[in-house]
Amino acid sequence: MTHKCFSLWLALTLLSFTYNAQGVEPIPDESGLSGFVRLGGGVMNYSNNTIAGNSLMDVGTDTIFNLDETPDSETTGIGVFNFELGWTFAPQRTQIVLGSNIEDVARLDFSQQLAVKKEFADKSLVSVGILFTGFPTEVYEDPFLTGSPRRETDRTSYGARIAYDSFLDSNFEVRYSLRNIDIDDERSGDSLDLTPQERSLLQRDGLRHVFDLSYRYRYDGKNLFVPTISFFYSDRDGDAITHWGTDFQLTYIFKDDPFTAVINGLIGFADYDETNPVFSKSQDDDRYGISGQFYYRQPFGLTPFGNQDFSLFCNLSYFLVESNIDFYETEVILATAGVMFQF
Repeated sequence: MTHKCFSLWLALTLLSFTYNAQGVEPIPDESGLSGFVRLGGGVMNYSNNTIAGNSLMDVGTDTIFNLDETPDSETTGIGVFNFELGWTFAPQRTQIVLGSNIEDVARLDFSQQLAVKKEFADKSLVSVGILFTGFPTEVYEDPFLTGSPRRETDRTSYGARIAYDSFLDSNFEVRYSLRNIDIDDERSGDSLDLTPQERSLLQRDGLRHVFDLSYRYRYDGKNLFVPTISFFYSDRDGDAITHWGTDFQLTYIFKDDPFTAVINGLIGFADYDETNPVFSKSQDDDRYGISGQFYYRQPFGLTPFGNQDFSLFCNLSYFLVESNIDFYETEVILATAGVMFQF
C-alpha cells in the first residue's frame, strides 16, 4: 500500500474492523459450502489529496492549486459489497476460502484472498492464503501537479498472508501479511523542478509488511474485548515514501441475540525515513479512528429465501490522519446500512 493509499487506512474502517475481534473464523462442523454476503450502501465525506477512488467510486479532486493546503472534502455515495465463500472438508478439519477479507475492504483495497485453513487437535487454527487485486485502487500519476487535471492510474497488489489463532491453547492470534505494490504509471514529481535523484525519493512501488497481535478477553457470554497491536513497515522504492509505524486498536463486542454491537477505537502513528523533496521535511502521521457497527438478526421475523441468518446492519465511522505536512492530511466520515446473509 502506498503511503497515499495507506492514509486511506481508513475509509472503510468503515465496513468492519471486526476481523480482529473474530480472529480466524472457525471451521464448520459439517462438510459443504458456507460463507456470507453483505450488500448495502451509504454516504461518505472524504478529504484526501492523493486518492482518486476505484472503479466503484470517485472520491478525489482531479485539479488542485496549492500544495501547501489541506485537501478539500468531497461527499459521495458508496456501495457496500463483500463476500466470503468456503468449502469445508469436515473429517480433515480443513477449509478452502475465497473472498474479500474485511481487513482489506477497510483500506478501500478490494483484494481477494484464496486461503486454506486447518484446525488442529488443540483447536488452534492456521490460515495460509494468497492475495490478489479485485478492484484496483486509483491514484494520481503525479499527485503534485497543480493547475491542471491530474491523470489517474491503477495501484495493484499481490502477496500472501498467514494467521495462527488460539495457539498454545490461548486466546491470542498472530497474523503476518506481505504485499507487493505496483503503480502502473508512476510519475510523482514530474511536474516539479526536481532532480532525477529527488524524484526517485517519491517512488511508491515496493513492499508492505504487517504483523498483528490480538488477544480476546470474554468478560461473560455477552461481552468481548479485543486489544490489538499492529506493526507495519512499507519498504518502497522511494526513501521518502518508506515508512514504519504502530497501531493500537481496542474492539468491544456486545451480543445479545438478536442484537450485536461492535465498537472500535484506534490510535496510531507512522514515521517516514527520508526528507520529502517537495516539502523539505520528512513526513510524520498520527491517526485516530472510531467506528460503531450494529446488527439486528431476523428483523421483524424476516427470513428471506428461508435464511435464518439474515441481518440488517448499520455503521458509523470517523477516521482522521493528522500529518506534519498539510498536503497529506485525511479525514473520513462514513455512514452505511444494508443486509447480510450468512449460510
